[in-house]
Amino acid sequence: MISLIKILKEIYINEGGNVFKNTEFDTEDILLANIAPTIKKFTEDLGTLFPNKKNTFAALNNKSNWLGSTGNKSQSGDLDLAYSNIHFFKDGKPDIAGWSIDENEFNSLYEKYRKSSPKATDEAVQIRALLDSIINKVNKAGGDMFGNNKATNGGTLHFSYPQYTPTGEKIEDPIAQKDLRAQLDIDVGDMDWLKFRYNSKLPNIENSDVKQVEKAADDYYKNGIRDLEGLSKKYNIDIEDLKKGLIKGLHRGQLMLAMFAATGYTFKNGRGFISKETGETIADKPEGAMEVFNQEYQPKSPLTLDIINSYNKLIDYVNNNLKPEDKIKALDLFKEALRRANAYVPENI
Repeated sequence: MISLIKILKEIYINEGGNVFKNTEFDTEDILLANIAPTIKKFTEDLGTLFPNKKNTFAALNNKSNWLGSTGNKSQSGDLDLAYSNIHFFKDGKPDIAGWSIDENEFNSLYEKYRKSSPKATDEAVQIRALLDSIINKVNKAGGDMFGNNKATNGGTLHFSYPQYTPTGEKIEDPIAQKDLRAQLDIDVGDMDWLKFRYNSKLPNIENSDVKQVEKAADDYYKNGIRDLEGLSKKYNIDIEDLKKGLIKGLHRGQLMLAMFAATGYTFKNGRGFISKETGETIADKPEGAMEVFNQEYQPKSPLTLDIINSYNKLIDYVNNNLKPEDKIKALDLFKEALRRANAYVPENI
């Protein structure tokens, strides 16, 4: 198990969570109807702070660039938005002028991260330095937007921002008597890989009210209520639907990572799957990664994008197509990742 835990530390990605909790910029869930107007105002403010990049922010309003469950549930804990890493370079060099950031600050951060992350690619270090510089500029501006650089080493910008209604009005928290805020996460990388990594088809709720299942799942994850029978009765929902509702994008993502980790690969947002031994990218696009997986594992039937994009199909695939030793290794990694995330562990693993 020691070797598995070592691998897990290399591939486990901490997904989601309120990074602004217990601060003056604390955020709350945002209703589906308020997501689009909030993102629209957010991108407008970004365009004011970074005028040379204003046109690139328009893509954040496109629902095809929303990741995970953003826009697919009655409410969301945070909003995940895909943003291409091509916007950070010009003529092969970091676009410091385009982002209107201080060159000395960028150079200082670049040297700091170059020393602390000697195995990282130069592009990854440059993007991290740019992202930190962007966060610093946002926070110095002192407007409605506040940033957190907790995950810039993974290519993510966290923002706390006021929520807006479809009519363009700010929403006030009646208890705190201040703006109700949402967490918006900009995930930077190759767009194909970002969507492959974070978008997934989750189990369908068949016999219960979907909103009630979502409320029960909130009780499970946010309030720590782990009594499934009690939650089923409280919300008058089918217990099997509740189990389906507890499956998150995290489940499909961590299972996918575990499968590839078991055969020697890890995942980087901007690059896709890379070999842990050589550090080289194994494929330019997700389709190529499937080919490499099939060559390495020699499964009973080939892994496809249709299978890997669906949690149900993927868990069935692992159980029915991998060699016993490969299956055990992948599922052990998967279960440990779920425990670390304090997430529901499905019975079929």
